[in-house]
Amino acid sequence: MTTTRPRFAAWSLVAAIAVASTLLSATPAAAEPASITGHVDLGTPGVSAGEGEVRVQASLSRSMINPLTTFTDASGHYAVPGATTTNRYYVMFEYLGDQPLASTTQVYGTRGGEVLDHVIPPGYIVSGHVGLHEAGTPAAGVTVELRPNDGSVGFATHRTTTGSDGSYAFPRVEAVDMILAFSFVPGQLQPPIDWYFDTDGIGSSRPGPGRIIHPTADRTDYDVVLRGGAGITGIITDSSGEPIANMPANAACILPDYSAGPRYTAHSDEDGRYIFRGIPKVCRMSVAVGGYGGPNGRWPSYVDMSGNVIVEGVDIVVYEQTSFTVAFDGPGSAASYDDVYGQLQVAYSAWDEDAEEWSEWSTIHRAGAGLWNMPDLRPGYYYIDIYRFQNPYFPGVEALVYLEEGDTPRYEVWMPNPMSVQLLTFADVDPSNGFYEEIEWLYRAGITRGTVGTDGVRRFDPAQNVSRGAMAAFLYRAAGEPAFTPPATPSFIDVPKSYQFYKEIEWMKAQGIAMGTRAGAVTYYKPYDDVIRRDMAAFIYRAQGSPAFDAPTTPPFTDIPVWSTYAREIAWMKAEGITRGNADGSFAAEAPVYRAAMAAFLYRIYGD
Repeated sequence: MTTTRPRFAAWSLVAAIAVASTLLSATPAAAEPASITGHVDLGTPGVSAGEGEVRVQASLSRSMINPLTTFTDASGHYAVPGATTTNRYYVMFEYLGDQPLASTTQVYGTRGGEVLDHVIPPGYIVSGHVGLHEAGTPAAGVTVELRPNDGSVGFATHRTTTGSDGSYAFPRVEAVDMILAFSFVPGQLQPPIDWYFDTDGIGSSRPGPGRIIHPTADRTDYDVVLRGGAGITGIITDSSGEPIANMPANAACILPDYSAGPRYTAHSDEDGRYIFRGIPKVCRMSVAVGGYGGPNGRWPSYVDMSGNVIVEGVDIVVYEQTSFTVAFDGPGSAASYDDVYGQLQVAYSAWDEDAEEWSEWSTIHRAGAGLWNMPDLRPGYYYIDIYRFQNPYFPGVEALVYLEEGDTPRYEVWMPNPMSVQLLTFADVDPSNGFYEEIEWLYRAGITRGTVGTDGVRRFDPAQNVSRGAMAAFLYRAAGEPAFTPPATPSFIDVPKSYQFYKEIEWMKAQGIAMGTRAGAVTYYKPYDDVIRRDMAAFIYRAQGSPAFDAPTTPPFTDIPVWSTYAREIAWMKAEGITRGNADGSFAAEAPVYRAAMAAFLYRIYGD
């Protein structure tokens, strides 16, 4: 569902990055195996299916890809093994007997461990003839499909092909709304590429690949006449440009009156090529992978079919699975999310690089209590908005996040009371932390991404000491990651080229920020040692170009006499407002620098 949020203007990307805050990640819990069980009756309750009379399949895909399969036993019971308690499955019942019952029926929403009883309903004959308008002859070899009329694409419960006289027949069809669809390929990309039909009053009055029917009795007069249509083709690749075989692509027609026309699906071949056929030439087509809005691929391409027969080169890029989750179960979260203050909602807006604009806000449906998940996204910038439905007094929060390909972050929420909400970048740094603003800035500036533990949660570890190696990375990134080629021969005996921060430490050496410790003929950097506050003052002073400074005759801190090592650099930091020292007036020069203090130092230099 798409909804427009009044508090959001279509900001530019640059402005959005400057004002938005970002979030935190983790991974979902493992699924538990459990069978789907139940009983199947034939026609009416109480008439059990026999042994092997009904095949039961369960799949995460509507098209029943890689199904879990079983059959009814002599008493009509079944058990589908291999399902999990966390997934919802499509369950298909395929009647294999000879009674006038529906040959296939499908139910969605069952989880592993649940019981699903089913009654096979009556089935009716659906048949007719297909002809070609241009040739005025029967159409042999036309593929005829019956699809559920529920907005799904690429899934057919029944499929057959017309004979030499253009006739077709489905012997047992359930009495529900179905789309009767036709496709015909007389020579692949040679015009007319596929065909569509003009309806004759039975279904929709608009041109399209199918008509809506609801069989309640046997009928033999579902006749159609096909007209020449147009086609679209292109290559589906991954983000590295490699073709992807057997990938479903989807397309939707927008008619001249802006109403929705027919929808199409196609699978790519071994070279990644897909083809949509039988498109009315009045359509403006939206083409994408994984859905009509473009999930799991780029935003849809729009193709005007007016006057065209074949449109080539409509290529699609598919990215590795990317998603995000918003969880109201982090520290400080409220026990109840929906209350007298209104129902909590989560929505998102995506930056469209091609159009250079933000998309409309889309509401995210809940995946559980206090849990929202949005799967199948492309890499890029996203705004995430938390608000209370129909409560204009709830301040809400809009936060910006950048998703790299393959990211699946879990964003924790700080909610100290029902009318206050804050998204957390790091699970261990909430707004009550004295360095919250400085640490948030450090993340937004790209200077740190924190660490992700074995539980998948991103943390900053604010009380952890900073190593000399990590300190080099902090300073290098804060300086804007200037172009630098490290030397082929390491400058320090204990920092080999394979070390994680080799480039950053060599940059510090080249800039005169770090000299190392001389011991005989070799020089050490000691990358794994904690950096102490005295040395940090010297590093920061040199990183700022060793500015001219007249040190005061009276020391600014009680434990830093004027003759002590780096007293001048420490006094400069105090004068510049970079350090404030301790409440007792000391600087604690020999104490290690912890990560929260490092964030504060850098923020006061580069962030103010």
